Amino acid sequence: MRRIRFIDPQGLANTAWAFAALGRTDPPLLHAISSAAMRLIHEFRAQEMASLAWSVAKLSFFNEPLLAAIASASMRRISDFTPQGLSNSAWSVSTLGFGDCPFLQAISAASLRRLREFHHQNISNTVWAFAMLAVKDPPLMDAISAAARTKIRDFNNQSLTNTAWAWASLSICDAPLLNAISAAALTKMPDFGEQNLANMAWAFASLEICDAPLLTAIASSALPRIAQEFTAQALGNTSWAFATLVVRDGPLLDSISSAAMPKIRAFPLLDLSATAWAFSTLELRHAPLLDAIAAAAIRRLSFEEVIPAGAPSKTLNTSLRGLLGALAAVGRLELPLLSLAAETLGRGAAALDTGSRPHDTEPPAGPPTAADQPGVLLTQPRLCVLWKPPGWTVNVTSGDDEDELPAPGAEPSGRPLPAWLARELGGLHPIALDEGRGHGLVHRLDIATSGPLIWARTYAAYYAARLWFAARLVRKGYVCLCSGWLPVSPLFLSAPLRKTTGERGLLRSVPSPVGRPARTEVLAVQHALSPRSRPMSLVKVRIHTGRLHQIRAHLAHCGHPLAGDGLYGAGAGPTWCPRIFLHCCDLRLDIGDGPLAVRSPLPIDLRNALDILAPLGVLGRRGLEA
Repeated sequence: MRRIRFIDPQGLANTAWAFAALGRTDPPLLHAISSAAMRLIHEFRAQEMASLAWSVAKLSFFNEPLLAAIASASMRRISDFTPQGLSNSAWSVSTLGFGDCPFLQAISAASLRRLREFHHQNISNTVWAFAMLAVKDPPLMDAISAAARTKIRDFNNQSLTNTAWAWASLSICDAPLLNAISAAALTKMPDFGEQNLANMAWAFASLEICDAPLLTAIASSALPRIAQEFTAQALGNTSWAFATLVVRDGPLLDSISSAAMPKIRAFPLLDLSATAWAFSTLELRHAPLLDAIAAAAIRRLSFEEVIPAGAPSKTLNTSLRGLLGALAAVGRLELPLLSLAAETLGRGAAALDTGSRPHDTEPPAGPPTAADQPGVLLTQPRLCVLWKPPGWTVNVTSGDDEDELPAPGAEPSGRPLPAWLARELGGLHPIALDEGRGHGLVHRLDIATSGPLIWARTYAAYYAARLWFAARLVRKGYVCLCSGWLPVSPLFLSAPLRKTTGERGLLRSVPSPVGRPARTEVLAVQHALSPRSRPMSLVKVRIHTGRLHQIRAHLAHCGHPLAGDGLYGAGAGPTWCPRIFLHCCDLRLDIGDGPLAVRSPLPIDLRNALDILAPLGVLGRRGLEA
């Protein structure tokens, strides 16, 4: 190493390449090569820079000054790079997580000019690299798609899988390309390894493409190999993919269950959660597997060293909520796991609370002073109940995480409740200023829906309350007015719901065999007549799942759209109903500070609409007002 300063650029690149090809990591040598390379970087040829970048990435050797020097020098000579050099450079910086945007833009521009010269591995490596760095480059992706389709027969199983994975990771549903990938994969399925099988299934499921021939081939190829070859991640990804597409392949899922049981202790939390979610979503009663998953999660959470210190990571938070939700949905969630999950997240949240020092002063609570303004209805040591008026938006993820937020512009605009929180309560409670944790809001209501909302005053309460939502330990009741006369006897509405984009780009839920399980319980019905003598029903419901627009979609599906609901009804609502007639009237939970129960009466605008109706039945107007 003392003579390394005398080695020329080609020798430095070749030395690094040799160690990378052998898989041998020698940190002192790599540091010496890096120092020498940075001094001579302007003498490196394009091939030598690409080779050096590939070598340090292959050895997982992250040296930011070296990578910055390579990126800067490469940009000046980008026209000298071969297709292999371009794709290797992209692969290298993405593997090391070095997202230098100008360098990626230079690689993109050079690749566009020479894409016809790219072979299948260059194509798949390039698109994989951009996907790993979550960089959407529409011109490059469109060009790669066209090039890949013309060369798809040359793609091997790894290139096919990486390309499909990249498009799924970037959420690009390119039907012509994915159809070509599927057709090519079918001819090469015997050559697919377990990871490729699982990743191909994951990619198509992530894009919600139910390609029956491809899934059948994946299942057939996987079946004889599941027990011996499939890792925990492959088992979790495969079961997740089939559940996402609601494909109940009994033999495959039985084999996954059998293969997972002896390996379950080695499953990371993320794979435990994915597997439990899959079997729960498909309503497969594999009780021994689900109980084994719960026991494995308890063992894993009991060892504090497996849980990183500090604020709970997104992966840990999502995994725990997904796991609790899956087990709760099939009645397999027990108190020890719930308590341990809350304790685990609570330890991380305590660090946030210590750093932010929330104020002990309780916000003033009481009935809303104005129906169109938010307010604090009720306080506890760690939680508050807020009043959300209609027309106010809650752009945070749902507490049970069962549905993602609509894309920007996909919902009508309104007044942002988080801004009100930050202004009114941010001075006393730092979580109200934290956008990354929803400003402390634990769940959401649609813009037109009024009612109580749970807001956490501390980070510990925020994580605990979200766990309670995931575990289905929160009771939520609604009152709504729908068209027609709904049967008065109690009933369950259970059509699976799938999100889709409707007119004007608005998200909506539609009943679908490949939708997610959704359950709405109709508790009470009171019939009435509108001013034009049209039949109407005032309905009290309780939701047991939290799908997007669940009540609206379920009642519309059975022929009773809500009054004022133009999205799910037939055009504009009646003039006497100022908005969608939907109000959260009952909210109850207890995260350990005592029961938090709120009964919220109808706001004035909905009461006025109700007064216009002519009640029917023995209860008369008392039935409408109860």
